Amino acid sequence: INVGDIVVEDGDIYGDGVNMAARIEALADPGGAFISESAFNQVKGKVELGFEDLGHRSVKNIQEPVRVYRLLLDPEAAALPGGRKKRGFIRQAFDRRVPQITGVYLAVSWAFLEFVDWGVNQYGLSSSLSSFVVSLLLLMLPTVVWVTWHHGAPGPDAWTKADFLTIGGNLAIAAGFLFLVAGFDIAELTTSDPEAYEARETRESALDALEETEDPRRIAVLYFEPRSPQEEMPYLAAGLTETLITELGTVPALTVTSRNGSALFRDEVVSPDSIGRALSVGTLVDGTVAQSDDRIRVSVSFVNAATGETFGRTLVERPRTELFDLQDDLATEVALFLRGALGEEIELIERQRGAEENIEAWELMQRARSLSDQAADLHETGKEAAWSRLEEADSLLALAEYIAPEWVEPTVSRGWLAFARSRMAGMSAQADAERWIDEGLDHARIALRLEPENADAMELKGRLEYWKWILDVEPDPGAAEDLFNQAEADLRQAISLNSQQAGAWDYLSHLLLNKDQVAEGKMAASRAYQADAYLRNADVILWRLYSTSYDLEDQPEADHWCRELARRFPDNQRAIECGLWNMTMEGADVDVDSAWVLAEAYKRTLSPQDEEFYSRWVGMGMAAVLARAGLADSAGAVAEGSRADEDLDPIKDLVYMEAFVRSLTGETELALDLLSEYMALSGKDPSEVDHWWFDPLREEPRYRTLAGT
Repeated sequence: INVGDIVVEDGDIYGDGVNMAARIEALADPGGAFISESAFNQVKGKVELGFEDLGHRSVKNIQEPVRVYRLLLDPEAAALPGGRKKRGFIRQAFDRRVPQITGVYLAVSWAFLEFVDWGVNQYGLSSSLSSFVVSLLLLMLPTVVWVTWHHGAPGPDAWTKADFLTIGGNLAIAAGFLFLVAGFDIAELTTSDPEAYEARETRESALDALEETEDPRRIAVLYFEPRSPQEEMPYLAAGLTETLITELGTVPALTVTSRNGSALFRDEVVSPDSIGRALSVGTLVDGTVAQSDDRIRVSVSFVNAATGETFGRTLVERPRTELFDLQDDLATEVALFLRGALGEEIELIERQRGAEENIEAWELMQRARSLSDQAADLHETGKEAAWSRLEEADSLLALAEYIAPEWVEPTVSRGWLAFARSRMAGMSAQADAERWIDEGLDHARIALRLEPENADAMELKGRLEYWKWILDVEPDPGAAEDLFNQAEADLRQAISLNSQQAGAWDYLSHLLLNKDQVAEGKMAASRAYQADAYLRNADVILWRLYSTSYDLEDQPEADHWCRELARRFPDNQRAIECGLWNMTMEGADVDVDSAWVLAEAYKRTLSPQDEEFYSRWVGMGMAAVLARAGLADSAGAVAEGSRADEDLDPIKDLVYMEAFVRSLTGETELALDLLSEYMALSGKDPSEVDHWWFDPLREEPRYRTLAGT
C-alpha cells in the first residue's frame, strides 16, 4: 500500500505512486501486507492496528531507499490492549536495561574485534586469533544478558560496584592473554622471516595507495581514433564508441560515463589522470579504428586513470559487411576483459536493433549525428552555419528512413533536429518555432507507432509539448492547460520506460518548478544529474539544484550544490553568485570580506547591457549578507545605493529584495511598505511573498494579508 501521485491514461494508471506500491509489494510476505512511510503517516494513531518498522529497504529502479512497515493484524502482536503480556515483558526488559547493556556490550565487542583484525592484518598474526576472540565474545554474551536481567532492575538487585569490577577484571585478563599471544606471534614473524614481514608491509602500502584512486568499475570510454584515410572513418569510429558506451551502460556492475562526458575530451590531448579526475573514473577504455582491404580492425586499450598505465589490450576484426557483428564482438570482448580484470560478474543485455539491420542506414545516422553536434557547437557563433548543418543532417536521416523504414532511430533523430530548429527560432520567431515543434511532434508520433515503448520518442514528445507551452502559442487557456498536463504525463512515461532518461528528468524538473512543486522539482533535477552529469546544460541543472535547495531553506544542500557548481564550472557566473547568496541563509558562515570579493567578481562577468541592473541586484545581495552579519547600518546604506527607478526595475525585483534586507535588519514597517509596493506594481500572486525570507514578519497582520495566509 502506498500513497502517491498517479497518472491515468486510457484506463491504466502510471506514475511514482504505482511504481512504489509495486516495489513494496515485491518485499511483502505471502499473505502479508506492507505499507510505505507515506501511507503510515496517514493512518498512524487512527486505526486499531499495529505496525512493525522494517527500516529502509533498497528497491528496484528507486534511487533512494524507502522506509517500509509490516501491518500487524493480531492485537497481541501489535501490543494493543489484549497484548499486555508481551508488552509487559518488553517493558520489563527495558526496565532492567537488558537491551541497553546488551547493545553496549555488542558495540564494545565489535570495536575490540576490529582492533584484533587490524592487528592480524598489520602484523601478519595468525588468523585463528580472530576466531578465538569471536568465540570468546559470543560465549560471554548469554552471561551478560542473564546477569543484566537479574541485576539490572532498580532496587535491591541493582548492579553494584563489585559486579562492574568483576566483569571488568575478567575482560582485562582476557585482553592481556590476547596481547600476550599477539606479542609472541609478532616476535616470531619479525625474527624468523623478516623478508615476509617487509613484503607484507609493501603490499599494505600499495593497497593504501590504491584506495586513494577512483573505483576501477567507474569507466569512461574515450572516442576511438580513426587511423585510415577513408572519408567515412571518423563517423564509423564515433559510432562504434557510442554503441560501446550504450552497451556497457547496461551492465549493473559498472558505472559508465555518458557520451556527453566522453565528448568533453574528443579530439583533445589530455593526460589520463586529468581525465580520471574530471570524470571521476578509475578505468579508461581507449582505442583506434582502421580499415584495410574491406576489413575493419578495432584495437582497444584499458588504462588505469590514476597512473596512466595500460593494463590490457584486445583486438577485434571483421569484414565491413559484418559491421553489426563487429559491434557485438567489440562489446563482448571488452566485457570479458573487464570481467577478468575487475573480478565482477558482467553480463551484457542484448542490444535492441531495428527490424532491418542496414549498414548504410547506420552510417547515415552517424554522419547526421556528427553534423548535429557541429550545429550545437556553432549555435552561439554562427547561426547560419548551424542551420545549414541541421538541414544536411535532416536530409541524411530522411534517406536512412527510406532505406530502413522499420528502424525507429532515424525518425526519432529527425524529431530531435526539429526540436533544435525550434529552439534556434525561439521567442523572437514564434511562428517558425511552432512550425518546427509541430513537425517534431509528427516525427515523435510516427516513432511511437513503430515502437510504443521507445523512451527517447516519448521524451521527445513531452519536451516538444512543454516547449510549445512555454512559448505560449496556444491561445485557448483550456487547450494550453491540456498541453501542459500532456507534457507532464509524457515525460513521466518516458522516465517509467527508462529511469535513466536524463533529458526527461531535466525537463520534468523545470515543469514541476513551474507548478510550484519545488521539492519534487529538485528531486527530478537531482535524478537528471545522477543519470548524466555531463548534459550540455549541466551548469543549469546544478544551478537549479542550488536554487531549489536555497528556496527550501536547506543550507547544507545549497552549500553542497554550490560547491559542485564551482568545481565543475569555476568561471561560471552562477558559481560566483551562489557563493554570495549562501551567506544570506540563516546558520551560514558569513565572511563579509569574502562576500565583497564575490560581489566584485560577479560584476566583472556582466555584459554591458546587463551591468546597470545586475550591479544593483548583486548590491542587494551584498546588503543581505551585511544584515546577516549584524551590520544593520551598512546593510541599509548599501540597499539604498542599489535602488533603481521604474524604467530599470519595472517589475520591482529590487524592491522585493530590499524588503528581505529590511526584514533582516528589523525594520519591519519599511519591509512591509516595500512588500506592499511590490505586490501593487508587479501583479504577482500572494504566494510570491510567502517565503522564508520574510520569516521575521510572519506575526504581522499586514504580512499575513499580503501573503494570503
